[in-house]
Amino acid sequence: MASLPALSAALSSPPTEDSPLAEALSLFFEPSAPLFTHLLPALHAQLVSPADAERVTTYPALLRAACAILETWPPALQTAFVGAHPRIGETRGLSRLSAAEQGQAACPRTSPAAPPPDSPSEPPTPAMSPGADDPAVLSRLAHLNACYEARFPGLRYITFVNGRPRAAIRDELDKFLRAQEPDASRDVASVLPVPVGGEAWSAELRRAVRGVGRIAESRLGKLLVE
Repeated sequence: MASLPALSAALSSPPTEDSPLAEALSLFFEPSAPLFTHLLPALHAQLVSPADAERVTTYPALLRAACAILETWPPALQTAFVGAHPRIGETRGLSRLSAAEQGQAACPRTSPAAPPPDSPSEPPTPAMSPGADDPAVLSRLAHLNACYEARFPGLRYITFVNGRPRAAIRDELDKFLRAQEPDASRDVASVLPVPVGGEAWSAELRRAVRGVGRIAESRLGKLLVE
């Protein structure tokens, strides 16, 4: 797994995409244009301010400062930032941290041991790790993600996985969509979108931003104990 740069380097680095500060933020969150063009320079500006520089002396404090900045962003910028996170159930193009969070890195696929010489040969049994993905679960998640994104245009379903299997997230999202009026878990084409910027949409955006923060806190906790 990737490791954090030295805190002193992150706190003193310039706001460039290849800087230690950008590297740390990309580990907390997912790399994205809003991270590099908005969060990075805003956080750097706080760090070079004498009052804030005295306050941010640990990585947890740095993350709290970053999350506080996210909370002040306008909805369009928050939406773009949240959209950089992978969908639950995606299996390609994931960062190493996202893959680990979704259970892909924890249970690598192993091959059966070769039979001893002169032993009767038998067809190999496909190896399935305890965390192997169930195609039915992935298919249902893809459908539910599409339903969610039709219900809340521009948003992406964000949840703190916290070690739960994808089947549990499937059930969580399914329950959430079924509770919509009308049921938004069935046919994507029949899903009625809520107004962008309306109360329901804005509440989901706020929940997603908080979820991104919780994921970042979990990532930081793991990185600090390595």
